[in-house]
Amino acid sequence: SLRSVPTPLFSTQRRVLSQTSRIHSSPPLKMCDHIGKKPKTSSEPIPKLKLTYFPVTGRAEPTRLAFAIGRIDFEDERVPFPQFLERKASYPFGSVPVLEIDGGGVISQSDAILRYAGKLTGLYPSDPIAAIKVDEFCDGVEDLSSPLGATLTEKDQEKKLATRKDIVENTMPRYFSGLEKLVRGKFVSGEQVSIADLRWYAFACSIKAGFYDGVPTNLFEPYPKLSAVVDAVDAIPQVQAWNAAHA
Repeated sequence: SLRSVPTPLFSTQRRVLSQTSRIHSSPPLKMCDHIGKKPKTSSEPIPKLKLTYFPVTGRAEPTRLAFAIGRIDFEDERVPFPQFLERKASYPFGSVPVLEIDGGGVISQSDAILRYAGKLTGLYPSDPIAAIKVDEFCDGVEDLSSPLGATLTEKDQEKKLATRKDIVENTMPRYFSGLEKLVRGKFVSGEQVSIADLRWYAFACSIKAGFYDGVPTNLFEPYPKLSAVVDAVDAIPQVQAWNAAHA
């Protein structure tokens, strides 16, 4: 019966519910004010890093940009597909990107790698509420982009274009609208850039560049906040320098 449930359990539940109610009601939080500096919470030096991915932007680009913005030295290894096939069995999930951390092993999963890069560079907030908002947006971009990514292996061009047309018309508008509502200022989290902006920026640039045949390059123009985030990231000097060096 309810009378047999210890009182602390209800107290804990009330604290969790109170914390949850803050997620969408709290004002924009100041964060990432130490971009380019080692996080104050860490006394350890930045380890030697090697990021391995294909010679394209794709899933590794947000992490590359985070390291560039944070002025973190790393080896940017770009592996052609035949060479990837030779190495595939050595990767934790048989896929890239992977991040080799000196003293920390080989880490896979692009979002885990990106959060790590964000923590090193001050682009991922330490506040739990701010962090879950960043994660929420990043996961939304994943849900938006993964259906398109799944079409890359389709060899039947007609079927591929038909699938992409369906995604553009019936799937993407819901996610564009949802992401648009989460943007809280110049950047996703307000006035400070975070990994959420880089996650969106990399995908948006692939759309603008016509990476996906049959997908309009102006697809997200009806969403002014998302478009403004792309422009804001584009204006970051380190991003401009990175893009110029890898055009």
